[in-house]
Amino acid sequence: MATNLREEVSQPLLALAQKWVDAPAIVAGLLPFVTAAGVAARVYDRALFKGATLQDLPDRPRFTFTATSLQTGALWRFAKEYAAEYHVGQWPKPELKVADVVAASAAFPPYMSPAYVRVPPGAIEMQEGADLHEEGFKGRLRLTDGGVYDNLGLEPIWKRYETILVSDGGRAMPSNPLPKSNWFSQALRVTDIALQQGIFLRERVLRGLDRDGTRKVVSWGIGQGVQTYGPENPLGFTAADTKLAASVKTRLKRFPDHVQRTVMRAGYAHADAALRRGGMIPPGRAPSFVGLPSIDRRR
Repeated sequence: MATNLREEVSQPLLALAQKWVDAPAIVAGLLPFVTAAGVAARVYDRALFKGATLQDLPDRPRFTFTATSLQTGALWRFAKEYAAEYHVGQWPKPELKVADVVAASAAFPPYMSPAYVRVPPGAIEMQEGADLHEEGFKGRLRLTDGGVYDNLGLEPIWKRYETILVSDGGRAMPSNPLPKSNWFSQALRVTDIALQQGIFLRERVLRGLDRDGTRKVVSWGIGQGVQTYGPENPLGFTAADTKLAASVKTRLKRFPDHVQRTVMRAGYAHADAALRRGGMIPPGRAPSFVGLPSIDRRR
């Protein structure tokens, strides 16, 4: 059990949730030679990572960050051991700042995208099947949000591990009986549908792997109520609570205390209910919000 989770993870993240990041970064990104993703990376570095690089990460657990290549349309995977994209090749032991990789992974288009990563000459090695191992693809990476290609971040892990835990904080695309017919609104709606279908496809694959016993899968998502995991709800987290948490937009902005509290409790309640149903929490271990970091007293 991690004894310093609050100090090393919870408190810095909650402090970051008190800052406006996206709007200032987007405005600054309008300046010449400045990118919104680059501005966000500097904020992440000051608030969370303190100059750490991928090589400062522990060997276990293994952290992998994903971003979508605007050049090839495939997924770049960044980890301590290597960064790789199967069209382009493999970059062993990249000396990249964690903040830069996170900024690329979270460069949601079009406002925070693209993120640029400069690659040292010769750093990316040829590997079998790399059909785009060319200077135009391996000198400067142009990246956008990893969720464009794989919103659940499953591709790097579902072939590698037998037990897969999936936490989906993304809200499902809402139904709309009267979608707008102008070209811009249609383009946005069609993009949302395409992204949603990619998520559904991966979810169906996961359910199939779990049913046939190939993998042990436990997943939970903000788009469904706690009661869907089973009849018991000892935390009393209601469908209205879930709806409120799911309505919070994915923004890098200052959120009110009550919103942060609701989202944090939603994450805990959903994970607890799903893991109990999956038999991964021993019977008799009662859940409680008491151990969660205090929103009001953290400053």
